[in-house]
Amino acid sequence: MIEHSVVLIGLYRFADYMPCLSWVDKLRGVEGRIDHHVKQFDEFIEGVIEENLHKKREAAKGESYVVDQDQRFIDMLLEEKEDSTRSYHFQRDDIKALLVDMFVGGTVQPFSTIEWA
Repeated sequence: MIEHSVVLIGLYRFADYMPCLSWVDKLRGVEGRIDHHVKQFDEFIEGVIEENLHKKREAAKGESYVVDQDQRFIDMLLEEKEDSTRSYHFQRDDIKALLVDMFVGGTVQPFSTIEWA
């Protein structure tokens, strides 16, 4: 998934330089590939959140719940989402955006470095 992200990031898109030529990107299939990849990434992140929520529900039933560092971060974000005392309320999309930023930011740079080495 990350390798495909790096390829998509590196694609030449006409719309980046001349927005009036965005139709060329659609014709080349660039927009469709990006949309498909974004959907896959969204499903992956949604699965991570759902897995965390499932484990919390199981723990509430009395089953063992082993928390790793990633889950603690997701737990914290979900708690912030439920906190009604804040002036800004996290939405699920906000949480997914933060997780995507962390996931991509932590993997794309090392991947690019290895690729260029």
